[in-house]
Amino acid sequence: MPFDPTRPACIDDLAPDALSVVERCGTVKELIIRYLGGPTTTIQAPPTIKGDATIGSARFSPDGRRVAFALTSTGLPDTISWVAVSDGLGGGATQLLQSGPNEQYAVVAWLSRSDLLVQGRRLVCDTACESLYVLNLETGNRVEFALGAFVAFAAPTSD
Repeated sequence: MPFDPTRPACIDDLAPDALSVVERCGTVKELIIRYLGGPTTTIQAPPTIKGDATIGSARFSPDGRRVAFALTSTGLPDTISWVAVSDGLGGGATQLLQSGPNEQYAVVAWLSRSDLLVQGRRLVCDTACESLYVLNLETGNRVEFALGAFVAFAAPTSD
């Protein structure tokens, strides 16, 4: 990948095959997949997301064929956040989840082919402002997994 000192690097994730990265720096409603030493492709936000939104986190699926990502509204009276998954490594995406007012999502990790670990953070809150959810891609079902401050997540390794 050519180095451009005038362009900030905002790499969110490295593909499982280590041949591409997903980034979102300076883009609105668009992810960029950069193939190391090659071309780029883009993933567009779902058409169900109206208005401007910035992408805050993106993660390759375990097989490297899709990308899950979170978006947050800009310009609305209340902050709204969404979770989406791409239909492939270019083109469109499908909305899976929409937050309530003043809640922001981040995609933490893929737990399996069909489950995501998503962090939710309420922006107007006194206590218990953060939660971890398991989101099933097939059903859209969101289950609260843990409540409280989120520190780190380490994926299991195959030994």
